Amino acid sequence: MSRDVDVKENVNRKYLDEDKMVELNVKNLNNYEFVSNDTINEEVLLKVIKDTGKVEELFALTLQFAIIGYGNRQFGQYKYKGEVREMRTIFNDLDIKKDNDLGSKLSETDLTPRRLLRMFRFQIRKYLNKNPDVCSYLFQKYSNNDYNYREVCFPGAEFLVNQDEARYLYECYKKLDRSLVNRNMTHGLTSRIKRILLAKNITITRDWDETNLFD
Repeated sequence: MSRDVDVKENVNRKYLDEDKMVELNVKNLNNYEFVSNDTINEEVLLKVIKDTGKVEELFALTLQFAIIGYGNRQFGQYKYKGEVREMRTIFNDLDIKKDNDLGSKLSETDLTPRRLLRMFRFQIRKYLNKNPDVCSYLFQKYSNNDYNYREVCFPGAEFLVNQDEARYLYECYKKLDRSLVNRNMTHGLTSRIKRILLAKNITITRDWDETNLFD
């Protein structure tokens, strides 16, 4: 019995109650700010893209990513000024990193398909606005095809959407993730999109995850 009491006392000493933890109280809980863990510096990437001297061609490449996609890391061809070109050529010429995964360590000057989508997000939206017959694969396959959201439904749009648009885009990524799970493919896009939206001060409530609007 004495041994049981000793064990209990040892366990209790591991966890201090609030009265004891008051010793760590701070005076002003409003006097704190945060540093973003986003390692991407858009000013740096803007300069990198401009310095290539191939801004328009990079946009053509990025449109291919946004509209047609590059699933399962399949990089094929794109069209620029009426000419079909091989992606591997421009990837090699400009040292675009194509094989990175979610955990890769990249320098702030590295270009990747995902970073290009982020940097050209406003131009992609303008392109969709000017071309009403064009839809991204994300909109065509993973949304309910509400054309009010067509212009903000593409990879990279998570960096420009407002509160209402964010919910729609989030549902698209949820449906895409469910499809990837069913095909035993790498998934987890929704978690990444959620982190981005939260960093943009988009309010995400519990029902966003509990309710599937697009089945």
